Amino acid sequence: MKPSSFLLSGILLLLSGCDAWPTILDNRSHHAIHFHYREHSHEEWSAEFGLKKGEAQTLAREHWVQDIVGLQIVEAGRRYSFDYAAMAPLRRACSSFVLSRRLKFTPDCYLTYQGSGRVSASYAKPARIRFHDFGNSS
Repeated sequence: MKPSSFLLSGILLLLSGCDAWPTILDNRSHHAIHFHYREHSHEEWSAEFGLKKGEAQTLAREHWVQDIVGLQIVEAGRRYSFDYAAMAPLRRACSSFVLSRRLKFTPDCYLTYQGSGRVSASYAKPARIRFHDFGNSS
């Protein structure tokens, strides 16, 4: 086998083995929220998820913030919608190259919902993050 073929085979093997859950939504508002999102490779929106205040949840496997084209959050009866253009600052805050994402060299991106339609993004893991416990959902 040629060295270049060996290298290409190795890269393809690494790419196929990626198992990342790279985007996390952290609810730091004073209310419970419901949210769903749309990833570019899916025609339909995700299921709707609920998060109590102070809870966080990973989005689906391999759903990177760069590939999310819409996000809707309902807080205290108000719906906040973020289309592709509105998601641009979040994508820039967690920017990365496709290859680095596929190889899982890119850290997880934390979307922090602060309430009243305000969302920020960062690679920095928020202090005291608490993930939603599906076994204890009500």
